Amino acid sequence: MYYYIAPFLAYVLTLPLVKYGPFLIARIVLLLSLLFAFRKSYKFKLKLDTLSIFIGALIFLVWVMLEGFYPLLGESSYAPPNQLLMWARVFSFVAITPLIEEFFTRNFLARILVSNKWKKVRLGKFTPVSFILITLFFAFSHNRWLPGLVAGILLNYLIFKKKSMSSVIVAHTTANLLLAIYIVYTQSWFFW
Repeated sequence: MYYYIAPFLAYVLTLPLVKYGPFLIARIVLLLSLLFAFRKSYKFKLKLDTLSIFIGALIFLVWVMLEGFYPLLGESSYAPPNQLLMWARVFSFVAITPLIEEFFTRNFLARILVSNKWKKVRLGKFTPVSFILITLFFAFSHNRWLPGLVAGILLNYLIFKKKSMSSVIVAHTTANLLLAIYIVYTQSWFFW
């Protein structure tokens, strides 16, 4: 279980550092090191599928279209001071965030909410309690909680339907990639 918890804790505890250039790079190195160290515990084969890409695109649209229609839980903004830090932030947002968030929430937390013997719980096992709690956890772990709520519902639906970590990682990566492109193109740094 530590191989899901340690990267997630490092991810959450170092999140405030993304605003400081050298710390952003150090954070990326730390998170990649943890993912590499525990790579044998993350069993999945990356496969692209249409439903996952569609759900990722839908999450992106919801994230952007709901902006301004609900109160935020705190503020976040990161206007990168140079191109290197902008691309480092994009890399982290697209390549690291989906892995850490999905392995912790839908591979570990969702299963441990079903049973203390979580390793024996089939990936994507549906229970109303785990579905609701994981959706709420995902929503309120983002300052943009309303699109986070929708994303949590869609990603939970996807894991329960596909029973595949690859599917939720592809969807989450697709959403983050499209959002990163939007942020950089429109300079909507407030989304970070």
